[in-house]
Amino acid sequence: MYTIDINFLKDRQAAEGVGEAQPIADVNWLIGGGLVAFILLASTGLYYFVLSGQRNGLQARVQQLTNEEEALNRQLADLKAKEAEIENIDKQTQQLLALFVGDIPASAILQDLRERTPGNVKIKSFQQLDRKITLEGEVAASSPKDSAFDQINDFMLKLQESPFIAANGVELKSAKLNPPRKDVEVDIAQYRIELTLTPANALDLEAALQRVQSNGILARIATLRQKGVATSSQQEGEAKQ
Repeated sequence: MYTIDINFLKDRQAAEGVGEAQPIADVNWLIGGGLVAFILLASTGLYYFVLSGQRNGLQARVQQLTNEEEALNRQLADLKAKEAEIENIDKQTQQLLALFVGDIPASAILQDLRERTPGNVKIKSFQQLDRKITLEGEVAASSPKDSAFDQINDFMLKLQESPFIAANGVELKSAKLNPPRKDVEVDIAQYRIELTLTPANALDLEAALQRVQSNGILARIATLRQKGVATSSQQEGEAKQ
């Protein structure tokens, strides 16, 4: 009799060995993933180098512009210094010219004030000390119904219009009514007004001096022009043209 020997253990081991083999699809997925990762890393590195190059270029451009700005600032500072020097020379020149021409004569100022003084205002005293002028006198009201103080106010407004008087250079120091009199129907007030002369010099007030016919100082200004010396009024006229 024959005996059939069947080895089930060997068959099972063979079957298990076949099941442990790596699938082909999984291997391809790993290879593809590695390629994608490599491409991403390579792209990132290339992008980094491109950005680094652009950054270096921008930094160089910024440095160039900074250097140009510093050079322009130095040139601008030099121009401002030269302009200040020229302005200082012009100022000194005008001061010397003003000394040659002289101050505004008191006669010119007094003539201008007379022209601005109404008929009902009297100037009894005219005193000048440096750039201050003190006027004293009396004012009569224009009618019995009017106030002499209103006439003083109107007189001060006329004085303020004078080119020889500084801005806000008219100040009322005192004003009082005279005692009433039977033979006088209107109010009469005594006043004391202080004036401050303009800081402008005679060269700047040539037109006003011509109006009051201050011939002496005008002759000195004309002498400067004949010698070719430009006054401040001439320079302003040339600038406007």
